[in-house]
Amino acid sequence: MLEAEPPLGGAADLQKILQILRTATGVDFSLYKTGTIKRLFGRRMILQKIENLQRYGTYLEHNPLEVTALYQDIFIHVTSFFREPEMFAALQRRVLPKLMANRPQGEPLRIWVPGCSTGEEVYSIAITLLEFLDKRASGSAIQVFGTDISAPAVDTARAGTYSEAAVANVSPERLQRFFVKVGDSYQIGKRVRERCVFARHDLGKDPPFSKLDLISCRNVLIYMSAALQERVFTFFHYALKPASFLLLGKSEALGSSAHLFIQEDSKCKIYTRNPAAAVSRSSLAPVDHAIAPARGATAELKGTAFNLEKAVERIIWQRYAPAALVVDASLQVLHFEGNAGPYLAPARGAATLHVLKLVREELALDLRTALHRAKKEDTPVRREGIRFPQDGGSKTVNLEVIPMKGRHTKGADFLILIEEVPAREAAEPREAREEDELVHLKQELASTREHLQSIVESQEATNEALTVEHEEVLSANEELQSTNEELETAKEELQSSNEELNTLNEELQNRNAELGQLANDLSNLLVGVSIPVIIVGGDRRIRRFTPAAEPLLNLIPADVGRSISDIRPNVDVPDMDSLISEVSVKGNLVEREVQGRDGRWYSLRMRPYKTAENKIDGVLMALMDIDAMKRGLDQARLSLDDAVAERDLSASLLDMSGALIVILDPAGRIIAFNHACQERSGYSFREVEGRTFWDFLLPPEEVDEAKSAFAGILEGAEPASTYERTWIGKDGSRRVIASSSIARRGTDGAARQIISTGIDITPRKLAEDALRRSEDQLRRINGEPPHRSGRGAQTRGARAARRHEPKNGHAFERGGHIRADSARFRPSPPQTAPIASRAGGSTLG
Repeated sequence: MLEAEPPLGGAADLQKILQILRTATGVDFSLYKTGTIKRLFGRRMILQKIENLQRYGTYLEHNPLEVTALYQDIFIHVTSFFREPEMFAALQRRVLPKLMANRPQGEPLRIWVPGCSTGEEVYSIAITLLEFLDKRASGSAIQVFGTDISAPAVDTARAGTYSEAAVANVSPERLQRFFVKVGDSYQIGKRVRERCVFARHDLGKDPPFSKLDLISCRNVLIYMSAALQERVFTFFHYALKPASFLLLGKSEALGSSAHLFIQEDSKCKIYTRNPAAAVSRSSLAPVDHAIAPARGATAELKGTAFNLEKAVERIIWQRYAPAALVVDASLQVLHFEGNAGPYLAPARGAATLHVLKLVREELALDLRTALHRAKKEDTPVRREGIRFPQDGGSKTVNLEVIPMKGRHTKGADFLILIEEVPAREAAEPREAREEDELVHLKQELASTREHLQSIVESQEATNEALTVEHEEVLSANEELQSTNEELETAKEELQSSNEELNTLNEELQNRNAELGQLANDLSNLLVGVSIPVIIVGGDRRIRRFTPAAEPLLNLIPADVGRSISDIRPNVDVPDMDSLISEVSVKGNLVEREVQGRDGRWYSLRMRPYKTAENKIDGVLMALMDIDAMKRGLDQARLSLDDAVAERDLSASLLDMSGALIVILDPAGRIIAFNHACQERSGYSFREVEGRTFWDFLLPPEEVDEAKSAFAGILEGAEPASTYERTWIGKDGSRRVIASSSIARRGTDGAARQIISTGIDITPRKLAEDALRRSEDQLRRINGEPPHRSGRGAQTRGARAARRHEPKNGHAFERGGHIRADSARFRPSPPQTAPIASRAGGSTLG
């Protein structure tokens, strides 16, 4: 990734942006290196597509969010666990033994890590200390303070949770001992975390900690200006106790604060506090970081017009109008005054206004030296007795370089005055001329020495500037490394997210295919089932219904989503709302016998519609045609009331009825078994006459219940409207029969006969079971557990019927004799009221 170029703009534009940041955040970035700050500004300007500082400052004034983003981007978080391992080895070998030697019992060991970023450095030092103390750690008081100017970084450090990539440099032993695995991340163990304290702190203005044993400030000072570095070192000297230690980064140096500390290890940059050095209290006081105008800019900022020509003329007239030149800080000539021609000799080559290439060679050396001193010391510099040949003789001049301020804010201009010294009398003694020559040579020697000294100083300044540039290059390299790591991490995260999305997409495609198949199966099932079924939601709106329900409940496809109360069905259910409330609120199963407008009778069954969380979210309603059973029961009731002479006629009527009719004596023996019963069971009347009902027709698990119910009928128990029994046919097949029983009693109240009527509901049971399995399959596809219904949701008849359900969806009895589908379902004669209420008897079972 290419580094951002420093943005275009003047000092005023830069100061404007720094002032905006200081006002918004309270942090004065003018104390940091200008080159680094400009480079960081350039990165944000590239993102916003702004080409100069002036426009970016205006953009910041109107966009507070960009100010926040710029503030966060300025901070460079380049850190890791146990960075520079040789430093931590030196810490254990040279520093910690001295700090722990002869330490009074109970005195805490205090360590400060300014600029801690996201906390890795703090935890690394704490772990190193715990490893050094080993068994003594539990009895030692340890306080490790981590501070940073960035609040988000401090929050991350407090959390102490890091990714696997962040702990890559931590050994497996340390991971097991000092970290806790939490999902895909690692969290700092309590033993380490409780010894570390994190807080926000600004080294530029906040006061330091005190009575510290160790300060680790690595790779933080390289971003600060020399003035701020000097103040921070003063803080560190004040905060440390005698015989305490300071750790610096490889690219950092003490500079002008070298007298405050003594070097212990030059390679690892370990220093001890110099107790002999003293710092003034004033240097520790808070400073006003208001951005002040640059030195020499007073005239410009006050608005005073500066006239360069008049200022030059005023000084020249004070000096009796010698030859003069004015140059800027880069030694480019700005102005000529007086007769400067004798002193100029432009060099060969391209034209230039550089003063050292314009003046005579004899003047260049002294002029260079004078300009260097004037620029360095900011005072006028004078050079006298400079001789050079002219017109076959020699001429002597004096040079004076005077700094001039006021034209701009960046630096001073320089006025160069050349004064000609009058020539001596020709009759001057030879000895005097030789003495002048000797003085001149000495002056040239001194000038040469001074020039060499200026070259040495200039070289030193250049070396120092190169050192600073080297530090900035290292800082930029760290930024690039951090950015590269972030990009690698982002790339890995994107690859991981892409894989997850591909997996999820494949899973969704499979689920959609399963849902499509299930929707087709459910649609065909609902179309194929001839039983009217309707599903009502918790808001009493219609969700789904079978085609068989359309004519009976007066429904059309557009009624899906409408309220059930808006529908006027062709079945008379006067208490529909109360029945729905009883099922949906109380969870009860409801069964009612209702009559259609055409006079036919139906059994209305309502049960709760439950979700995967076993919550009631509606009602499932089913209507079963029981008209044949009702009519057969009425016929049976009429037959019993007739005389014995009409028995043949009654038997004929019983055989003509489509309902199943069985008549038992008080001992439970069969005395009547109509044609419908013979057809369903496969037994003839001769085969069953005189046999008890439960000996051959019921499965063993239902015998006890049937006997108990039969005894209850004989004793006069209240009859149930309907109940379910399982019949075992002659060929071993099983059928689910919905029955109703009454007792015919004599004048003494004793039971004379037990009459039981019923219809075959095996097809309906199979349909209900198929619907329930479809619901369970839908829940499994949606990742929900299948609903486990109780006894009320699945009767023993349904279980019995399902055991003989083949895979093609039709229900056939074992042996292939009788098929229980819609073609076999035949209605029975109507019945106006339950037999039990008429005869005063009880139901069988």
